[in-house]
Amino acid sequence: NIFLTLRFIIPLVVSVVVAFFSHVYWSIPIIYFPIFEICRPVIDFFATKGVKPTYLPRMELNSFIPVSSPTLVTISTLIPSPDKAHRMYKRLEQLYRTNCQGEIKFCVLCDLKEYSLPSKPEDSVSINAIVRIIKSLNAKYNNKFILVIRPRVEVKTQRAFAGYERKRGAITELIRYIHTGVSPFRVIEGDRVFLRRVKYMLALDSDTELLMDTAAEMVAAAMHPLNVPVVSNNGRVTDGYGIIAPSVVTTLKSSAKTPFSVTMSGSGGVTTYDTVSGDIYQDLYGQSIFSGKGLIDTDAYYRCLDKTFPDERILSHDILEGSYLKTAYMSDI
Repeated sequence: NIFLTLRFIIPLVVSVVVAFFSHVYWSIPIIYFPIFEICRPVIDFFATKGVKPTYLPRMELNSFIPVSSPTLVTISTLIPSPDKAHRMYKRLEQLYRTNCQGEIKFCVLCDLKEYSLPSKPEDSVSINAIVRIIKSLNAKYNNKFILVIRPRVEVKTQRAFAGYERKRGAITELIRYIHTGVSPFRVIEGDRVFLRRVKYMLALDSDTELLMDTAAEMVAAAMHPLNVPVVSNNGRVTDGYGIIAPSVVTTLKSSAKTPFSVTMSGSGGVTTYDTVSGDIYQDLYGQSIFSGKGLIDTDAYYRCLDKTFPDERILSHDILEGSYLKTAYMSDI
């Protein structure tokens, strides 16, 4: 509480002092936010001085996900056009080659692009193209891939048809299917039996990459008794963690693409060593912030978030989900 108070009060005091000496008192609300960003790193540094970074305990899996913890790596994306479907082939193949050991499969969770009607003539061409990609990968890699495509539904706030609640709705409906078997999907291609058994879902964006065996490392942490989520009667995780969030960095190639990316991401790339680093929220409060990428306990998610949020009211859902499920930051992954 003291830390949060100082984090907001100190920039306010500095803003008032600057406005007082410049005799421009109306500038206080304008200069407050830039001064807040200037002061924040200094305050955070002193707040965490002497605090050891959190290391999540984990089971020893030796990079192999056991049968008791079936894991689904899920890429949420808009369905690619037929001429770009080959990129998805390469993307999935790369994920498989770096994280294929044990009870793990890879799912492309697709939405059709927003349109003024529930369907359009080009849909079937795009669907057939991505289905062929998944079938080809399954033939080559022993049925390790799953495709799920959602239909468009009416979105009244946007006066259009799109996937229900977009990414949040996609994850919610897939987890609901895992637990109930009720399918709202237009297409499911792949191993449905495995899909109904999934215990952990590793949610990724279409451009997110995974380093070697990172999925198994996160599952190892999620399986540890101290990290297993305990859901209260009011639908909140009160002990353990419902989400394991890895460290996310910009790739070396992406960090140098534009002047903006150079400024915001620095040098980019991955570290040479897997080292534990500090996170102010995890180290001070025992809970971090979810940014949309991480390992989700499907049972905890279903119990806490299946029908919790109102439709067409939530714009940024990641932080809300992380608060309900309790997020752990795994800095060495």
